[in-house]
Amino acid sequence: MPKLWLSWPGPCWHGCLARHGCLDGTTLAWTSIGRWPAEADPGATTTISLLPSVNLNIDRVQISKIGMMGSSKPLRVFFINDDVMGGKSTCSYKPLKLDDGKEVSVFAGTVSTENNGGFCSVRFDTSGQKDFSKASGVMIKAESQNPAHKDGFQFFIRDKKCNEYMATNWKVGFSATLEGVYIPFSSLTLESFGRPLAPEQSWELNLEQILEMGFYAKKEAIQGDFNLRVHDLALSNKPK
Repeated sequence: MPKLWLSWPGPCWHGCLARHGCLDGTTLAWTSIGRWPAEADPGATTTISLLPSVNLNIDRVQISKIGMMGSSKPLRVFFINDDVMGGKSTCSYKPLKLDDGKEVSVFAGTVSTENNGGFCSVRFDTSGQKDFSKASGVMIKAESQNPAHKDGFQFFIRDKKCNEYMATNWKVGFSATLEGVYIPFSSLTLESFGRPLAPEQSWELNLEQILEMGFYAKKEAIQGDFNLRVHDLALSNKPK
């Protein structure tokens, strides 16, 4: 299978991670979702889906045909795992057609503690879209194939200022459920290297400058093989 290596502009630490992030070459196209409805009632439930659709092609990096929020710039899917520091954890993010014909995306892999490692992450490059300010959070519908991992995954986003610090993102754990879980942006905690930043180092999340979003599997809650089927990942302005 072809392997592709990414080059990433930005601060040294984060750039080095991305340059060492080896992709498996799988292509996922993102659904055409259009712009956030201008006429939407602020008090009503409005959801804009971010879920990748199935368009498998192992010869190209994962990109979208149409970016979210109406942008024409592609969304890129990539991975940062503990192999950047000598670890052995691996993961993938691929489409799957279920028996009922429904298409989902699968975040799967193995979290290993070998060589002091212990994390996997799949990341969606939203730098061409950035503006999440019309949403108050995200809605995630997912299921873990291992019930013991149901509450072990984390959702994260990175705003532009995160690039000024090493290994920094806004993160929160969630419960994988097909009924869906609403995660308000206000519930995310700013962390660096997995630890909350001190108040004097923190800042207000800038929803107009979102560069990445994605999922983590980390050794504190998940070790060994994991498999998260993502049925929907959506921006939302109100919980259903």
